Amino acid sequence: MTTTIFDISNSKKYFNTERHYYNSLVDNCVELLDELLILIDATSDLKQLEYRYSNILVILRFIDVEFKYLQHIVSQLRTNGSQIKPVEFLMHLKNYLVHVDSFIDYLDGFLEVLSEQANIHYRFDRKSIAEFNLINEIRNQIHHESLPTVDYNHESYAPAHSDVAPRAAVFEIRLRWPMTKQEVSSIDLETLIKTTKNALLIKFGSIVCSLLEEVKTKNSNI
Repeated sequence: MTTTIFDISNSKKYFNTERHYYNSLVDNCVELLDELLILIDATSDLKQLEYRYSNILVILRFIDVEFKYLQHIVSQLRTNGSQIKPVEFLMHLKNYLVHVDSFIDYLDGFLEVLSEQANIHYRFDRKSIAEFNLINEIRNQIHHESLPTVDYNHESYAPAHSDVAPRAAVFEIRLRWPMTKQEVSSIDLETLIKTTKNALLIKFGSIVCSLLEEVKTKNSNI
C-alpha cells in the first residue's frame, strides 16, 4: 500500500499550518499562493502553477535551514576556533549553494509558465544580479570541480572611517580553491551566505509584491 508523505494537491492545507513561518521569510508569500489557488480553481489548466510555486516555497525553507546551520558554524569558528566537523560543514555548504541555485531556476520556470499560461508577465535576468552570478560560479565549482579549502583567522582590514583612524583587523573564514581549471576568487563565508540570501529574499519579495496585486486583479474579473 502506498503512503503519500506530501501531496502537492493539499498545498493549501500544509502552507496554512506554516503560514507564519513562510511569511516571516518573505512577506505575503503564502497570500500569493492563496490567490493563485483561486485562479487555478477557475482555470484547471493552470494546476502546474500550484506545483511550481509550492516547490519554490519548500526550497526557500531548505535555504533557511542551511543558512542557519552555516551561520552557527561562523559563530562556532569565531568562538572556538576550528572545533567543527569539517565534512559535515562542507556538505551543508554544498547544499546551501545548490538550493539557492535551484531556487533561482525554479522561480524562473514558474514565471515562464505564469507568463505563457496565465498571461501574467514578470521576468528577471539572473545574469544582471551579481549575487546570483556568484552563487552560480561557486556552486559550479563545488558541484563539478572541487571542494574549497577553508582558512580560519584569515586577517584582513576594514576601511578606516577617517584618514587618521587605524584600520580594524577583521578575522575572516575564507573559502578558496587551490585546485581549479579556472580562477575562482576566494571569499569570506559569512559574506557569501549573507549577501546571497539577502539578494534572493529581496528579489523574491519584490516579485511576490508585484504578482500578488496582479493575480488579485485577475481574480476580481473571474
